Amino acid sequence: MRLVKTVQTLTLSTVFVLVLSACHQKENHATNTTTQTGSVMQEEGVDGTGSGVGSAAGTGSTDTANNHTTQQSVNNAMPNSSNVSSEANHPNAQPTETTSNNGNTSTGDGDHNGTDSGTDDGNSTAGGSGTDDNATDGGTNSNAATLQSLNLKIATTTLNRDHSTTITPKATYDDNTTKTPTNIEWIINPKDAVSIEGNTLIAKQDTNVTIQAKVGNILSNKVHLNIYWEVDGHRLPPEPAPKINNATLLGVDVNNNGVRDDVERWIYKTYKEYIPCRQELDWNNTVVINGKTIPSAVQVCEDHPVPYHPVVRAVAMQGARAAQIIIQEPEKARETTKLEDSAQDCEFYLDRISKELNNSSLSVKHFSIKEFDKIQYNTVQRARAYAKYNFYLSGGIYSVPATEEEEMKGCNKEVKALLKELR
Repeated sequence: MRLVKTVQTLTLSTVFVLVLSACHQKENHATNTTTQTGSVMQEEGVDGTGSGVGSAAGTGSTDTANNHTTQQSVNNAMPNSSNVSSEANHPNAQPTETTSNNGNTSTGDGDHNGTDSGTDDGNSTAGGSGTDDNATDGGTNSNAATLQSLNLKIATTTLNRDHSTTITPKATYDDNTTKTPTNIEWIINPKDAVSIEGNTLIAKQDTNVTIQAKVGNILSNKVHLNIYWEVDGHRLPPEPAPKINNATLLGVDVNNNGVRDDVERWIYKTYKEYIPCRQELDWNNTVVINGKTIPSAVQVCEDHPVPYHPVVRAVAMQGARAAQIIIQEPEKARETTKLEDSAQDCEFYLDRISKELNNSSLSVKHFSIKEFDKIQYNTVQRARAYAKYNFYLSGGIYSVPATEEEEMKGCNKEVKALLKELR
């Protein structure tokens, strides 16, 4: 009986404890008790709204019934530390949150609830992420306008080779603003026909060009430019296609001036400009000849090129016309040779004038017969015709001009008109 009583006593005690425990859990649920653990406090801000997620080490509880929050945290890194963080929210009051971490205290303003979250005054904290009207540190600027379209304009649709014009790209954005874009990718066809630096376009080749601007994935409209090549009022023909040009004896001559187009272009390119050079005596380098000290001669050249006088190209063109004629009927060499001889006499006369006037821009001393023949007789058919011409000249007797006046008679009307201007 005594044993049974003891058991009953224990059983009643156990029941009493269980009842108290259940009531305590119900009370805790009613008061919405919250426990937090951790050691790091963070805040995240979006458009000026901060949201702190985390807690200090320790526990905290919120009494929603009394609208009273109490939070305590003790630094786990310092077991015996007396540093304590507390927070209390009262009706109509702006709470202040203080967190103690390794002896350093930080204070922040905001409306926080039991989960330590709230609204910041509009400033994202360091280390946070968000969008802001003046976003920094990797944020996104909400004021950045988006490119909508590109418009391309060119000041002219025709341009002389080696000349420049203005090309203007304009970007339009979704806020209706326009400006000149940067980081432009230029799409040019043919590729090397022009060069563009800033808003300046320079024509490099005489051809028809299409130009387009690209920024990101946005393409502009296409502009078209016709580039021609004109020198001293003479517009040169376009470069002929080699396959078509070399298919016949006389080749392509679209302007019908008696000179093959590729040869004409070569003459104007070769006799465009040159670097003037002269011989000077160098007394620092001498030689002794027959007991006399003689200075050595050195060639001194200018730094910049100088344009040839137009008469030089006119004389070269006269020779090119003669070259076209003599290969058409090689068997008539003794008749047509007068054309070639006249062109050579005119060259000698021009060289004489160049020395008399001390004007190297008139000199044809750079004119190479071998180089010209390589251009003029550049196919098997043309080379054979020229060889036949020389064959039919063999055995003949030919005179050369004896005076300056006789040399000048060899020049054609165009050359004589240019020479008259020099006199």
